[in-house]
Amino acid sequence: MGVRTRGKARLAPLLSAHHFSPSEVAQFSTLGRMTPTLKAMIRERDIRRRRFENLAAGKIARGVWAREETPRRWWANVARMYRSRGWITKYAIANTPVPIGVGKPNPWGWYRACEKTHPDPKHVSPWVLGRRHGKTKLERGLMFVEVLEQRTKQGNPPTSTQLRLWIGQKENAVAKARGARKEQLRIELGRLERLLEGAS
Repeated sequence: MGVRTRGKARLAPLLSAHHFSPSEVAQFSTLGRMTPTLKAMIRERDIRRRRFENLAAGKIARGVWAREETPRRWWANVARMYRSRGWITKYAIANTPVPIGVGKPNPWGWYRACEKTHPDPKHVSPWVLGRRHGKTKLERGLMFVEVLEQRTKQGNPPTSTQLRLWIGQKENAVAKARGARKEQLRIELGRLERLLEGAS
């Protein structure tokens, strides 16, 4: 199967067909487009799957595995990949398209690793949203919004679902904040709301 596709609607089933896990599909389908990085990941996953199928065929033939065990053992194989490469979250990650809990495989760790050799020169990398630039919460929050605005200008905007999630988080933060922090959060909230208006 080839790896050419356009649009989020076609991206999710394509990734599933290449044996990406549901959590991987949930994260990467939000990209909305095929990237050079994602193409490299698909090739890597196809190689892993072929090796696994060869292994499984031998195990089943020798009676070591039952055929119905194959799906469970495949996902265990994928989980081992994340553990062996250190792509496991030490802290919960809330600012990804789908929040990732503590101690869970982090698909964006895999994405970052592949991006080093297969970057997307035309777009802002999606994982920069997880960076923690700046010395204060005010600076980090503003830079987060600026990255979103930059992505939008370059034709790679966040989805409406993502924006609504972040707007909800900002609204909760505004309700709890005081003083300068509250005013800054209101500014960030307004900018997020304008991005959502443009995406609607």
